[in-house]
Amino acid sequence: MDSPFLDRLHSNYIPSDAEIKVIQTAILARSRDLERINETIRSLTAERDKIQDYIDAHSALISYARRLPHDIVQEIFTACLPHDRNAAMSRQEAPLLLCEIYGAWRNLALNTPTLWASLHVPVEFLSGNVSRMRFLSQWLDRSGVTPLSLSVSNGLGFSYGFEMLDAVNLLVGYSGRWRHLELLDFSAPALSVLARVHAPTLASIKISGTSGWQNIQMNMLQEQTLRSVGFQWFGINDNILDAPVAWHQLTQLSVTHFDVGYRESEGLLSLHHAFMLLQRCHRLISFEFGPTAEDCPELPGPVTLPLLRSLVMCKPSRLQTVSIEQLLQNLRMPELRTLHIHVPTFAPSATTFLADIGRQSSLIHDLRIDLSAFNKELLLDALGYIPSLTKLYITDSDSWGALADESPIDAPQLLQLLTPDSGSHLSIVCPLLQELIVLQCSPVSEDILFAFLQNRIDLETDFRALKIFFQREEASKHDVERFRERGLKIQFKFPQLRKSLPTPWSGLWPKDSDDAFAQWD
Repeated sequence: MDSPFLDRLHSNYIPSDAEIKVIQTAILARSRDLERINETIRSLTAERDKIQDYIDAHSALISYARRLPHDIVQEIFTACLPHDRNAAMSRQEAPLLLCEIYGAWRNLALNTPTLWASLHVPVEFLSGNVSRMRFLSQWLDRSGVTPLSLSVSNGLGFSYGFEMLDAVNLLVGYSGRWRHLELLDFSAPALSVLARVHAPTLASIKISGTSGWQNIQMNMLQEQTLRSVGFQWFGINDNILDAPVAWHQLTQLSVTHFDVGYRESEGLLSLHHAFMLLQRCHRLISFEFGPTAEDCPELPGPVTLPLLRSLVMCKPSRLQTVSIEQLLQNLRMPELRTLHIHVPTFAPSATTFLADIGRQSSLIHDLRIDLSAFNKELLLDALGYIPSLTKLYITDSDSWGALADESPIDAPQLLQLLTPDSGSHLSIVCPLLQELIVLQCSPVSEDILFAFLQNRIDLETDFRALKIFFQREEASKHDVERFRERGLKIQFKFPQLRKSLPTPWSGLWPKDSDDAFAQWD
């Protein structure tokens, strides 16, 4: 652009008074030109926005999403619900989130009963809030005649005050449609409120809280439709055998405890009584229990569980290895796929019963064990009897420790054991392994970690997931992005505190068995 000062621009030149007047006149003229141009731009922008709005509005009329059949949209909406728990009363997730897309889909969501057939009810969150209680009723009414899946958390110190009674009494009005029910943090008095309630369509129930519930004659525990029962209590004891449960028709049974430091002989289920329970439950497909420290007496003879696919023994309290071995030797489980078992201290005999189980249950693909029970040779021998293993879940350290004269294998040594030799398929331990989970892990060097991952990739095994739960936050965080880019799922977790404020999710515990500590993200 022409200017008498082109050779002076972008320099330190100081113009004279006469030159300043010339410059000011030139700026004024160009400012008028600039304003005309800006006005033209504003006019064109407004015209462009009108045209764009026209195009967008008409494109929306013929959009594919708008033309989707309602039944397809409803299926998509249903798939948006949480898969591992019941839905929460929160706009951050389905189904409430689906009501905020646009009017037509909101109406469709509100009139899709299956979207409202699951709900988590945190009594503490509802306490004293009339609008939330009213909304609870509206939510359940929208489910129509669909079977209900409910979880009720009484997080008020195991009370059974008016807040709990109001919520429970409201839910009882829908008991004819209960399908899956979880009663979390309930005391025996609170449960007594539900003692006479019938739930003719109930298929599963889980109850957690304090002890003293065994003598409550809960009608729900004897429903003919009931197939799955779970108990998790402070202070479980062998009186569970007297509980009014239709044991013979169960396919899933869980009897566990809250680990709050009870003495060894208190609060858990003995191996002998666990065996007696199994004698009553020949239809079981899965069984989970927490054993006591008592030794297992002589068992009356083997019991065959022809359908059992999952046996999970939660962390025992200084349980003798010989007692675990005696129980397992008296179980016949030809269809067993999942075995989670804690051998608390170094035990040369541990490989013996693992080998026996491997021989009779050749289909095991999911195994959880404690490394503290094995040295390298014993673990290598034990894994040799489980060739179909695809998921290995191990605990790196144990609070009881190993014998002083033994050296149990640790997580870095395990990774080295599972690292195949380059170019050789013959030396692969657990050749079908797809997922490895290490709990309470000490730091692992990058050399060991990368060698394990790289060799599994190079030999084209089916390995695809590694999860490590470190003991401390300061554990080294490895750069594994290059392996994630190859399709591997790699996840590191560290201890973190849970939030304690009441929320729509209060009382929910992670159901992913890989996340052993509920306080972790």
